[in-house]
Amino acid sequence: MREKQIKEALKRMELLKLSSQCIDAFKEGNIWESEGIGALYECNDKEKEIIKAFEKDTGGLVYHLIHDKFPFGECYTILYVSKYKDEWKMDIEDIKEGYALAYVKNIDDDYCSEFGSVAIKSNIGGLIRIG
Repeated sequence: MREKQIKEALKRMELLKLSSQCIDAFKEGNIWESEGIGALYECNDKEKEIIKAFEKDTGGLVYHLIHDKFPFGECYTILYVSKYKDEWKMDIEDIKEGYALAYVKNIDDDYCSEFGSVAIKSNIGGLIRIG
């Protein structure tokens, strides 16, 4: 199943127009994050722990993070491929419309963390969360 999730993640990364360096890093097992105007960074140890815990708890495969600081807290928008293959076609259609399946982890208030779809756009090889 993991290999199928990886293949699906690569398809989504291409559709999201993530930079080739970001995609190549993912192929090598490294996940990058977008921040600010879409600037790309390799995930740090704290972020890798967040990814590891999320994947363990959900069976999903994380392929990218978007890091933002909002008035209600520091958040990581975790883009992932669900373990439920029957959802993937709908997820791809959402990406084509500018939305992505995500879990938003609120570092400052975990009670406010939640699953859902977020509006995103590509910029300078990374992603910006717009809604």
